[in-house]
Amino acid sequence: DLSLIEEAKKRKIRVLNATCPHVVEVQNIVKSLSQQSYLVVIVGSNTHPEVKGLMASVKNGKVYVVKNEREAEKLPSVRKMGIVAQTTESLDNFSNIVKNLIGKGKECRAFNTICRIIRERQQGILKLAEKTQAVIVIGGYNSSNTRQLVKLCRSSGAKTYFIEKEKDLDMEELKGIKRIALTGGTSTPRETIEKIKNKLSLIN
Repeated sequence: DLSLIEEAKKRKIRVLNATCPHVVEVQNIVKSLSQQSYLVVIVGSNTHPEVKGLMASVKNGKVYVVKNEREAEKLPSVRKMGIVAQTTESLDNFSNIVKNLIGKGKECRAFNTICRIIRERQQGILKLAEKTQAVIVIGGYNSSNTRQLVKLCRSSGAKTYFIEKEKDLDMEELKGIKRIALTGGTSTPRETIEKIKNKLSLIN
């Protein structure tokens, strides 16, 4: 949260900012839009720490956070609108919302601020889901990017299992499935994925 950083600096507290460089870039985009009198729209979750930080970057004017097309439809028409995305947002959801909002601003600027690694992972797992009988997504239940992977897989019609650890794997339920795709969130440890991969090799 930028306001916390500013407060710490005022109190002469040494601050080590470990914010992802890409998130900092998005914060700068939001700050610039706000300074140029754009209505800022953030596509994402208003409870996510990253989005709270983006909202704090808006010094002038209004900022809205929308998570779906229904919420986007409720936004007012304005002269200038700038749209960004939470870095872990689904590309499909962001694109659909931008299409919905494009007519609400006389001048409308949209920035695809979704993390490249996350975007490539989303696209990759969708391709894998088409070729397999089931997808197992590994990651924290509170992880935004992992939940997005689960949502994408399920929306594609793939039989999808969301697990956090090796012990969550239901071997009985997976019996008879010959082709399984395995993926994890950005912060899922490699060793966790390898353990689950090895356990899956024992099926059948």
